[in-house]
Amino acid sequence: MLDNSYVQTSSMPITRRDAGGNTYQERVLDDGSVHEVLKNFPTREEAFAVLGPRAVEREWIAHEHYWILSYRLT
Repeated sequence: MLDNSYVQTSSMPITRRDAGGNTYQERVLDDGSVHEVLKNFPTREEAFAVLGPRAVEREWIAHEHYWILSYRLT
């Protein structure tokens, strides 16, 4: 898996947080319409917890603007 990290100076701002802790951003399409999208930024620990016990050989590589998560299922 690969996704961008939240970088305060370069990321779209988080526009709201719901009761479950999910975060949202607004995206503007080429036609000018604005849409709210779910955009969470998991930590290494949060991502590993979601994988469950069958995921082995877990690896989290953090870069300045994105992260990479790899694993193998048993």
